[in-house]
Amino acid sequence: MGEMQMRVTEACYRTWLAETTALSWSDGVLTIAAPTAFVAEMLERRLLRLVSDSIEKIAGHVVEVRIEVAGPDAATSTPHQSASTPGDGAQRTETRPGAVRVVPELRLNPGYTFDSFVVGDSNEL
Repeated sequence: MGEMQMRVTEACYRTWLAETTALSWSDGVLTIAAPTAFVAEMLERRLLRLVSDSIEKIAGHVVEVRIEVAGPDAATSTPHQSASTPGDGAQRTETRPGAVRVVPELRLNPGYTFDSFVVGDSNEL
């Protein structure tokens, strides 16, 4: 973590990396636990290359990095689920080989539709 802490701003480190932990190391694959699905998604979208580069620098060889949710959102995230298979309120989609992104199930209020929309002063531009 010290390597990554030196490569990002303090705010970035505290927001996205400080609460992550290494879950497992097996066959050249490092699995990192993120506290929430949102943090996991941001790590995959914005910091995965930085994390991978830092780990590879320390290990001295190419390492595959996987992000899993291990906090309160873990109940809706199953790491071994296949792509595009719904389960426990979440759907998983492949973003690239070895990386899986959690897509939360939408919970929309059925009462809010375009048919029931009322135009008024508060919602006009």
